Amino acid sequence: MEENMTIAAIAAGSPDFTLLAAFLETAELTAALDDPEADLTVLAPTDAAFVQLAADLGYDGDSADLDAVAAFLTAALADLDDEGDAVAVLTDVLLYHVSPGAKSASQIFETASIDTLLEGAAITAQQGRLIDLEPDLLDASIASADIAASNGTIQAIDRVLVPLDIPGNDTPSILDIAAGTPGFEVLAAALEAAGLDELFDDPDAEFTVFAPTDAAFANLAVALGFEGDTADTDAVFAAIADGLADLAPDDDPIPLLADILSYHSVPEALSVAALAALPSVGTLLPGALVIVTGDGTVIDAEPEVPNPAFVEGLTDLPASNGTVQPIDGVLLPLDLPDPAPAETIADIVAASGDGFDGNNDDFDILLAALTAADLVSALGGADDDFTLFAPTDAAFQSLAAQLGGDGSTEEAAFDSIVAALTTLSGEAADPIPLLSSVLLYHVIDGSFSRTELAGSPALASMLGSAPSVDGAGLTDEDPGFADASFIDAASDIRAANGLLQAIDEVLLPLNVPDATDAIGTGDDDVLAVSEGILVVDGGSGTDIAVFAGPLEATAFGYIDGGFTATTDGTSVALLNLESFQFADETVTVSDDPLAASVFRLYGVGLGREGDIAGVTFWTDVAAEDGLDMVAEAILASDEFLSLFGGEVPNDDEIVEEFYGNFLGRAPDEAGEAFWQNAVDTGVIDTAGLLLAFAESPEFRNLTENTTDDGVLLLA
Repeated sequence: MEENMTIAAIAAGSPDFTLLAAFLETAELTAALDDPEADLTVLAPTDAAFVQLAADLGYDGDSADLDAVAAFLTAALADLDDEGDAVAVLTDVLLYHVSPGAKSASQIFETASIDTLLEGAAITAQQGRLIDLEPDLLDASIASADIAASNGTIQAIDRVLVPLDIPGNDTPSILDIAAGTPGFEVLAAALEAAGLDELFDDPDAEFTVFAPTDAAFANLAVALGFEGDTADTDAVFAAIADGLADLAPDDDPIPLLADILSYHSVPEALSVAALAALPSVGTLLPGALVIVTGDGTVIDAEPEVPNPAFVEGLTDLPASNGTVQPIDGVLLPLDLPDPAPAETIADIVAASGDGFDGNNDDFDILLAALTAADLVSALGGADDDFTLFAPTDAAFQSLAAQLGGDGSTEEAAFDSIVAALTTLSGEAADPIPLLSSVLLYHVIDGSFSRTELAGSPALASMLGSAPSVDGAGLTDEDPGFADASFIDAASDIRAANGLLQAIDEVLLPLNVPDATDAIGTGDDDVLAVSEGILVVDGGSGTDIAVFAGPLEATAFGYIDGGFTATTDGTSVALLNLESFQFADETVTVSDDPLAASVFRLYGVGLGREGDIAGVTFWTDVAAEDGLDMVAEAILASDEFLSLFGGEVPNDDEIVEEFYGNFLGRAPDEAGEAFWQNAVDTGVIDTAGLLLAFAESPEFRNLTENTTDDGVLLLA
């Protein structure tokens, strides 16, 4: 076993120490390291370490030919002695690797200075490196620690420790390497443009620089939209500068370029092995880390662009002020925006295909309508900026059914809508003007993302008037037809000329006259909801809508001005009514503020409208035990936990999560600080925070259209 063998015996018997064993024999030091009474630590260079020293000193032969490496090093050492005595210099070098007393790796790095058997020559141990007296070569690190021997300890190292400053071995600076090495022209130009050239030429500095090759910068230019010759380094650099200018808030690319280059720089000289041994590496960009994996991949902050890797055979380049580690990609401390799309809104709609099919989630009917109204070209201008609220085929089929037509297939729905619009056009009997108005009502001036729409902005359409938006959906000019909601799976579809937001109902810019309306007399009325009735308006008085079936067969929704009731796929608008009578239950419209608060708790806590039975039950609980009890029940529900991946977020992230999930936006700085302080100091618990969000002016504003006309409760 090794611990029963001397240091000399271990070196002689290991395939990793062939050159060390040979040099010990040459310097007649083998016996000293074979002495059983000795107590030593040997910092033992591996064969790879000696090969690297030879390469550093100019050897360009076969690295696998250890005899040739030994001969080269012997000649190089002879050149360092006034009398050409290679053995004298070799002896000094080897004694510089031996320290009295057995020391573990941890003990070595707890010691500021390590004495050696070379008189007056010590080694500094610092931050995982063994610093010798040669300033221009990369310092060593321990490659294999604490190899126990019978007369001491071996610490295998990856570089040879040199006890002198080798004359004429002045190593170029990092800037010199970038400027003088083929394949790094863009890096050199970038360092100069960013004003970092002097920093990386400073002889008193010490860095590791992840150095992207010209090919790496060319790939970044392409990712930023460059379509020119990637071999033209001047054009590549100019394209990168233009791309960064587009990302910069003030159109100045230099600060962002400086950040990117700083992100490539580590404030100490580290080998690839040392980088991979660290969990992460801090860079000159404050707070920005990179991770070097064992397979040579460097992981940055950009999730979409492939992570770069070290350039094989070109790593650990020594510089006078650090180390250069060439990589085949550019590290990015930011998430690059997706490339600008080439397709216009018209192209995206047209991609549904020519004609009708069985896919109700695409836009075949919309395309047919735009074509019939000659409006396809209006959505094809690449220089325009629109938002298209795009009804799916299912939305048009729903409209056809609500108009009393056939919505069973896409073609039947389109024909039914055209027929209805022809009837509505009166004596003109021409559906196209009305069809154009409906379509133009869907085209909004300016690009609006779902996040921006959540702020309920005022909109203008190509028709002039526009639907109103509450973040989750849209309200048009017809109170009798179902309002549209956004389709999450087809939101924020980017186009060259704006955004497409898919919706599940067609927007109507007018109140469509309909013989299927049931209108109250102005007194107390009882109005039957029979087949074909699409709007029930009680008007003044105390009015009741009567449904023939049970309550469970009908789904209620809240709209501005009243409610909707959907039975067997057909929706009825319910306006100015005080109660709804079913075969088994009666539902009343309550103006109780407590019921409104419970309803808002459903919205903020579960992200949906409260069902009638649930709101009724919890309103009674709130009247008896307070709203805190309702909030706590919601917090404990599986439905609430599903919004947060199965568990309530911890105190450090709960405020930000609540803003995102319940208000649909990132927190403002002052609001987040206020609520986070309340949570941290125990002023408010999670249930109280939920209540505060539910009752906040912002959430009340988001839900005012659903509660202004009352809350539905069981009688």
